[in-house]
Amino acid sequence: MSARFIPAGAIALLWVVSSAESQSFKAQSSQRVTLTPCRLPGVDGTSRFTDTWLKRQGRWQVVARHYSRVPLERNAIKLDAKIYDAYVGEYELAPGLALGVFKEGGSLFGQVTGQPKFELHPESEVVFFLKEPPALFLFIRNDNGQVAQMLTIQDGRVTAAKKVK
Repeated sequence: MSARFIPAGAIALLWVVSSAESQSFKAQSSQRVTLTPCRLPGVDGTSRFTDTWLKRQGRWQVVARHYSRVPLERNAIKLDAKIYDAYVGEYELAPGLALGVFKEGGSLFGQVTGQPKFELHPESEVVFFLKEPPALFLFIRNDNGQVAQMLTIQDGRVTAAKKVK
């Protein structure tokens, strides 16, 4: 386990990364904090917590907690670059905001206007992912077999983007 307690006057941040052992560390010269692992229902080591502490009347108290899932480690597969042809185009994320999808070499890339391009790594023939920041892109075909839209999934948000070009 690694943990850091960063006091900043009356406010401090405690950052804990998973472990199977207890850990102790000095928060300040006059304080000692002991972390003891515990099992939380539904938490399997793929979660992380960040606590914000505030010193009130001489005692440290948790005033905010942020919980997030550790992103899954995804593996790219090798696809024939011809498969990418159906995905190339422009997808409308919102009025006036489009994501361009294009081939470069043997890879598929995406780029929002005014932003740097990013590589879309294939997880299957229709599901692609970003490594950083973690995101998924699912290409969806209509009844005629043509790619009609793309779903983006990032930070728990799902956005449907219609293929416009």
